This record gives sequence, structure tokens and C-alpha cells, in this order.
Amino acid sequence: EVHLSLARLTHTRMLKALVDDLTPEEQDFMLAHTPVPEKRERWHRLAHGGYTPEQLEAALGNVVFVFGRMEEELAARGPWLAGASYSLGDINMLAIVHRISELYPERLDRKLLPRMLDWWDRSNARPAVKAVYSEGPEVPRRQKKKSVSGITEYHLPR
Repeated sequence: EVHLSLARLTHTRMLKALVDDLTPEEQDFMLAHTPVPEKRERWHRLAHGGYTPEQLEAALGNVVFVFGRMEEELAARGPWLAGASYSLGDINMLAIVHRISELYPERLDRKLLPRMLDWWDRSNARPAVKAVYSEGPEVPRRQKKKSVSGITEYHLPR
């Protein structure tokens, strides 16, 4: 559930403007060439009005709820989500916390989530995390021009 909520927030904050900048013909082309039905539905929703404020508030509420659960787990088990060892649970949640730090940094309040944000700081100090979230030759910069060019290169193998 948290991944779908985060996807909804991400699409609205980061992708809706890209879709809105496309002409209707480009939007139709993009939708016609998106092979995964779930992704095509998300793009269609963005191209035709997007999510309601209530849907977005519910999605953010789901993510914040999970942050509260992280706070509880870290208090009970810490220093990592599964206890003494850094685990796949930590890696999984890193991406979610990172995205919220980009989209809604004001929701990461140290007074409300001190253990989670301590976990975040310790996680970000790890060499692998530094490598993933830093720009470099392996991390392409975002295109300045919004375009659907190249979309025909992507297809499902038969």
C-alpha cells in the first residue's frame, strides 16, 4: 500500500507537469505505446485531470502512518528496522523516505520522528547509500526538454 501511495504522490508532483506539457497527440502516442496496463492507467489519469486533493491527502496520510510505525519499530528494536542488523527492510524504506524528503520535506519533523530521522542520517552515511543518491556518471541528469521521443524503442519482448 505504501508504494502505491508514494507512486501517486510522485506522479502528481514530478510527472503531471511533464504530461501537461505534451500536446494531445503526444499524450495519445505515449498512452498507445505504454505496454504495462497499470502504468498506462496512471499516465491516463495524469493526462486527464490527475488525482483529487482527497486522494493525495489519503496517499500522504498512508506514507506518514508508515513513518509512525517505523518510529515505533526503531524504538522497540533499533538501531535498524529489523533490529541490530541493517537489512532489506532498511533498504526498502530508504527510497520511500528519500522521495518524501524531495516532495514533502516539511513532513520529516525531528520533533515527531526523532528515531526515524536518526535512522535516515545513519543510513545516508553508508557508502552504498551515498553512491546511490549522489549525481555522477552513473546517474543521468534529467532532460531539460520534455519529450516523448524515443518511446517507440520500448516494447515488451514477444
